[in-house]
Amino acid sequence: MLSWDGYTLVAADPAAGGPARLRPAALYHYRYAQEVGDSDETEKKTKTVHGLAALDRDGLVLAVFPGRWRARDVTGFAETRGVPVVNALDDAPARVRATLAGRAPDWGRFTGLPAARLARWKRIAAVGAGVAGLLVMAYVATTAGWIAWRGLGMLGNLLLDLLDAKWLAIFFAPLVVVLAPLRRRMHTGQVRRGVTVGFPDGPRLRIPRGKRRKLRVTPGRGAARTDLDLGPGPDSATSLTLYRHEGLRGLFVLDGHGCPLYHLPGPWNPEDAHRFAVRNGLGFEVRALNRAEYLDLATQAWDALP
Repeated sequence: MLSWDGYTLVAADPAAGGPARLRPAALYHYRYAQEVGDSDETEKKTKTVHGLAALDRDGLVLAVFPGRWRARDVTGFAETRGVPVVNALDDAPARVRATLAGRAPDWGRFTGLPAARLARWKRIAAVGAGVAGLLVMAYVATTAGWIAWRGLGMLGNLLLDLLDAKWLAIFFAPLVVVLAPLRRRMHTGQVRRGVTVGFPDGPRLRIPRGKRRKLRVTPGRGAARTDLDLGPGPDSATSLTLYRHEGLRGLFVLDGHGCPLYHLPGPWNPEDAHRFAVRNGLGFEVRALNRAEYLDLATQAWDALP
């Protein structure tokens, strides 16, 4: 919930236990289509991301308020204090993502729900489903044998035909519980060898097999991948720059002219990123950016992970 206290924007923040107070120079009303799933799939799915952001005088994001906001309500709310509204409802998705990734120091993201409680219940539900599934499978294996396993296989095929993918998460929860630690260990090994850099369930970079002239950016699980050309010229990924700006950290993928192709905010590990760059022939540097340098790179990025 948003309200005005004079010219100060007050945002209710259950996750922080109290309201946040901001002095935005503008409100940024956005909507963009985001591809989800494996980018190698022939049929790609898309979801629409909606939200509202508060911008400072340089266009950096002070706070993001995800969700559907009616354009008429946003305009009326802003006009009461003479705050302009930037309408990005029909802007190119890459441009919107790049704008949202340009964070101001002490920026915040609001969900309307206590984050810790939500995450705790998700973990409890996932672990509970996994343990229950493992017990059922162990019982079937020891008492009913091969015939029962064939029955479970037939049931799985039937579920794949009839149910939406999100409901199948419960059916496959035991497999997730067993394989998740193994997958994380494999990812750690790849990071140590410089094969990839990033996070097992979050943003990461790698050179895809059979595509040595591509740099693949994977925003996270369930998100579509982006392949950038590799090479020394313009519009091709040439180097990585890890940055610090006040309390902000992140990574820019730059082309041969030093222009930012992709912006990935977050706490990237310098040693891991350097190892990946050396293995794959990319330039690499770590920089402490001043306000002007950060603003220049963040506002010129072609695409980003918000």
